[in-house]
Amino acid sequence: MIFDIHSHIIPGVDDGASSMEESIEILRSLKKQGVDRVIATPHFYASEVSINQYVDTISAAFERLLEHTQGMDLPELICGSEVHCFRGMSRSEDLRKLCIHSSRYILLELPYRSLDEKLVQEINDIAINMELTPILAHIDRYLAFNRYEELLRLFRYGDIHGQINADALCHGLGRKKVLQFFEEDCCIYLGSDAHNMNNRPPKMDKALEYLQKKQGQRGIQKLYECSEQLYSELMKNPGREKYL
Repeated sequence: MIFDIHSHIIPGVDDGASSMEESIEILRSLKKQGVDRVIATPHFYASEVSINQYVDTISAAFERLLEHTQGMDLPELICGSEVHCFRGMSRSEDLRKLCIHSSRYILLELPYRSLDEKLVQEINDIAINMELTPILAHIDRYLAFNRYEELLRLFRYGDIHGQINADALCHGLGRKKVLQFFEEDCCIYLGSDAHNMNNRPPKMDKALEYLQKKQGQRGIQKLYECSEQLYSELMKNPGREKYL
């Protein structure tokens, strides 16, 4: 199963797809690349909108996307969000409303800077005290600010997971370092982080091709196993297509 857990395909809600037509074009491309399931993860910034306002807006927009694509040969759609870390988030009960498919999984975007003790504590509190499972979005990007070992330390107990952007495995000198995450004893997912078909299109097929080339079936199998486990957990809440 190819599971894209990070995408911006809900039209008109963030800097992703600007129209329903563009959303469908991205989804068709993902289908052609062999993707079976996609999590829509529009941006959430606490400084711009309240959680309740965001949830109302995204739920309605996601419902429109489901209705418009009904009957089309496209990947299965699941609703989530990409939550930019904010101060006090581990003390916000409303944070649960931003979890993927009303589950315990939440996709978090870290600030683009070195990790500090307060941020690490905040993430750990979400995992331990709130009993949620943070998935850190595009961990490949944070290598520019943090050592590989510092990021890996976040995943050592298994209650925090990581997501790698497909684009990071398609080009650049850093992709050899990104590959190392697949060799570790931690849960890693792949996401297209697709925003459009021009400068930020999905590249899931190319990423999987590179992973297969460098790590063979071992790397692919690990990715599939992590994806299957995540999907199984998400589907424990059947029929919950909205946040609320």
